[in-house]
Amino acid sequence: MKKLMLTMAAGVFFCSLSFSQENSCGTDYMNTRYGQLHPERLSYREQMLQAIQSASIEPGIGGERNTLVIPAVVHVMHKGGVENISTEQIEDAMRVLNEDLRRINSDTGNTRGIFKPYASDFNIELRLAKIDPSGNCTNGITRTFSPITYEADDNIKSTSTGGIDPWPVNKYFNIWVVGRIVLGQSGVIGYAYFPSWGMSNEYGVVMDNKYMGTIGTADGKDGRTLTHEVGHCLELYHTFQSGCGNNCSNSGDQICDTPPVSSATFGCAFALNSCSNDASGPSAYNTDVPDMIENYMSYNQNFCQNMFSKGQKNRSEAALTTTFISSLVTPANNASTGTTDGFIAQDCTLNPDFAWSKSAVCVGDSVQFYDLTMNGLPDSYTWQITGPQTINRTETSPLVTFTIPGLYSVNLSVTNANGTQSLLKTGIINVLDPNGTPTWMFLDNMEFQPLGSGRWTAQNLAYGEGWEEKIITANGNHTLYINNIQNDFEDLKYEVYSSSYNLTEIADPKFRFKTAFASRFGSSSDNLKVYFSTDCGKNWILRFSKTGETLASLPPSPLPINPISGSDWTEWELDIPTIMENSTNFRVKFVFETGLGNDFYLDDINIMGTSAIAEQITSEQIFISPNPASDFVQIDLRLLGAGQPVTIRICDMGGRTVYNKQTQGGTVFYADLTQHNLRSGMYTVYLESETSAFTSKLIISK
Repeated sequence: MKKLMLTMAAGVFFCSLSFSQENSCGTDYMNTRYGQLHPERLSYREQMLQAIQSASIEPGIGGERNTLVIPAVVHVMHKGGVENISTEQIEDAMRVLNEDLRRINSDTGNTRGIFKPYASDFNIELRLAKIDPSGNCTNGITRTFSPITYEADDNIKSTSTGGIDPWPVNKYFNIWVVGRIVLGQSGVIGYAYFPSWGMSNEYGVVMDNKYMGTIGTADGKDGRTLTHEVGHCLELYHTFQSGCGNNCSNSGDQICDTPPVSSATFGCAFALNSCSNDASGPSAYNTDVPDMIENYMSYNQNFCQNMFSKGQKNRSEAALTTTFISSLVTPANNASTGTTDGFIAQDCTLNPDFAWSKSAVCVGDSVQFYDLTMNGLPDSYTWQITGPQTINRTETSPLVTFTIPGLYSVNLSVTNANGTQSLLKTGIINVLDPNGTPTWMFLDNMEFQPLGSGRWTAQNLAYGEGWEEKIITANGNHTLYINNIQNDFEDLKYEVYSSSYNLTEIADPKFRFKTAFASRFGSSSDNLKVYFSTDCGKNWILRFSKTGETLASLPPSPLPINPISGSDWTEWELDIPTIMENSTNFRVKFVFETGLGNDFYLDDINIMGTSAIAEQITSEQIFISPNPASDFVQIDLRLLGAGQPVTIRICDMGGRTVYNKQTQGGTVFYADLTQHNLRSGMYTVYLESETSAFTSKLIISK
């Protein structure tokens, strides 16, 4: 037996630290790495494997028994995006898992006849806990804002590294749901740890949200990745784990009613027969048989899995008998976690939360809101959406159409027998006017909250930290910025969108912007792309793409760059296509894709061209005071010609006209701003006559 177990241990976790290029399970990689990081546990694990092997020799441990219930908790790790999956999607994932464990899945009839005698009901069920570790009411789901959800491995399992600590692993089965798993490479969709390592905070399952269940972000998938990973947590191995070997005890998954498989395969290759020694040893078969690709422990996502075997049931029961997870299924633990049959959960104090489909839309477009309330199902919902218009809805997850441009905040109130709880998220929806205000130039130097004013909308919900505002000099020069030097992952994508510009009064318009960037160590693959749109972002045209050294404005540096000098920046100029020149709804999108470079800065975005107006007076020729202003401003119009009609327009940085007056030149004009509800920030003053034009910045400070 000792020799047998040494062979099995070697086949289980001393494997190569690599993955297939296909969507794959990271369990082998993580268990191998765990053994390397914790060599002191190797001897203990070998003892546990021997105990499991001995206990699983006799089939049907304990004979007929009641269903074993394992209390579970699902930790959703999110940045407010689609990875913050709904309660309904989690419940759907648990449904698929439990149907598979009990063999009441709808596709049992697809099990081939040669394998049907060995298909088994595990008589195990995972239930979401109703009582948390502190004895409080719960629905078995936690939601945690986590910057690392798209860079997840075991870092997600500790508050000290940006994740959340597991609930006690000897009382709850922990499942972490994340945006993306990053181990040796991309493509890992789930991983788990074997209980034979002993009790540790690593035990449990980490799942890519797109493979949880069959609805929501997992739409169109079979939901069986979770079944596969839970199998690992019951000490089950891949059917190809040990290759063909020389008998069923040391081949494949080392269970004698699952034929050995030589290596991982994808797809429903029913004719595949990769090993010829299926009948060797104490095998359930007396002849060579096809590979059991319908087994849940073959490679996940082949869309033809539908069974566990009796031998796998025996091993899982042996793990539940001999390892620390035996405490999960005791009647006392079921009672303390609220998972006993017939347990009636009390109404919990609700913890409201919600997500939304888009952060920036145009007038007339819709945003889908999703209820993500924790600790129970509300009896009623009240959504109050406030901004330039007020919208009230009472559906669970309303679809809201916006008809007035501006920034909107959303307050969700949920009610049950324990009362009403509310959550307010401010300025989360930017509704854009599809028709910008016409002018002969635009300039945005990123002063005064470019991401909080509606001028720009960052799409950072699903891609790491992303765009933020930064002051780079003591005198207050602001810029948009990505903290890229601390990012050790490639191909993360950060997007930022402009509001709408009206180009009808600009002849031969040019789009200009400045960037500052450097590589870290001589080269990088970071990429900046710039897109134009004239239909409110429904379609984008790529107009600019620079990568690595061609984007750099500074020499390589392993330390964060700080572009305080004009020479630290590169100014770029792009032609605006002729078909876009007369657009009233011109928008720009910047997309930065990471490639192990230094920080990235974006500033001084402008659209300039030849004005249709004959003469342009410089800002030095006309005096505006006070500046900054609060309630009024005086504008000297004496150089515009006495009696000449003059239009005075003040626009915010989104291009929206907030003040519009007609007067005559040759005077000093007094503009009363008290009736216009102008917020503190940067504005642009436009003076236009038949022969002249003037533009200048105005700061409103209240």
